[in-house]
Amino acid sequence: MIDNELLMFLQTVPNETDLFVKQLKAEQDNKKIYLYGCGNHVRFVADYLKYHDIKITAILDTFKEGIFSGIPVIRYSDFLAEKPDPEKCIIIISAPAKAKEISDNLKRSGNWNFWLFSSVLGIFMSDLDEYRNYLAQNWDEFIKFSNSLEDDLSRKTLECVLKGKVSGDPKYFAECYAPNQYYPNDIIKFSDNEVMVDLGAYDGDSLSEFIKVCPEYRSAYCFEPQEEYFNKLNTIVKKQQKLGKNVHAIMKGAWEKSCKLQFRQNTGIGGSFSQDPCDENAENICFLDVASVDEEVKEPITYMKMDIEGSELAALHGAKRQISENKPKLAVCVYHKTEDFLDIWNYLRSLVPEYKFYLRHHMKTEVSETVLYAITDIK
Repeated sequence: MIDNELLMFLQTVPNETDLFVKQLKAEQDNKKIYLYGCGNHVRFVADYLKYHDIKITAILDTFKEGIFSGIPVIRYSDFLAEKPDPEKCIIIISAPAKAKEISDNLKRSGNWNFWLFSSVLGIFMSDLDEYRNYLAQNWDEFIKFSNSLEDDLSRKTLECVLKGKVSGDPKYFAECYAPNQYYPNDIIKFSDNEVMVDLGAYDGDSLSEFIKVCPEYRSAYCFEPQEEYFNKLNTIVKKQQKLGKNVHAIMKGAWEKSCKLQFRQNTGIGGSFSQDPCDENAENICFLDVASVDEEVKEPITYMKMDIEGSELAALHGAKRQISENKPKLAVCVYHKTEDFLDIWNYLRSLVPEYKFYLRHHMKTEVSETVLYAITDIK
């Protein structure tokens, strides 16, 4: 329940991630710090530890080797061949999904001092105090947002996500976990002849799910600016086109207007657009084409999904005409930025006052994958 008692909890609860870092700093003297697991999650762990001036010697992985975000990646077998002293090493498991497999491997191969970074790092918040202040300053709006949600699960989801983000304890996300991301059948009912827009289509995974849910769709427009993922997406698109489907792969990002924007490639999946000045030669920076939905899609949209790494509000501005005129069903990720919950909710209800809002969280152990659904009715 969103009330002042919850706000008091959010202002005072200890943060598991901060406690982890304090304990690590207390024990790291004269020891080398290794991460084990070079998957998507490792970038959050590495960024957080770097922010707290904890030096990472290397990333260990069962199969991979090379360089990851400036950190050496070493095969675990090669690491063992060097016969390091377990007393002088701390190994942090940085792949929660593989935690049991990795911990079993470590136990079999030596008496290692290993820790599991199980606290929440799905979104890197460098200043927790700033986030707590934001909540306090906008609490009345959060109460209004909660009251506008259509069902008890939505309100519980908001409460659990806020608790999880502030405390860093993943148990809260498990308490509100919901399956069927982007296609929750208790909220959205699809009919034949849907016109779907997929913003952040990645490699076609969400398009593939849409095809399963709505095989008789009329059209699909898939925006993906990164060539590596676009090529995979386009393979699925071409197969659908051969079946006579009206589906389009658009090698652009979604924004409020057409232009080129700097794009910072994350060390894992995805990246983010920015209009801030930058060094064009900076690491992981390139420039990509972006466009508005209103410019690219002319037929009336019935369903739009977006997961675009913090560009959601800009993309919604670029879809103002489509949203205002056609009131499509929406599935909008609201976990990338501190302001997403309130800013996106306020903007959508200003365009379509009759929208009904639902909130779902689709990741059991992390803060990512919170989605705001907006519909005019269940049909």
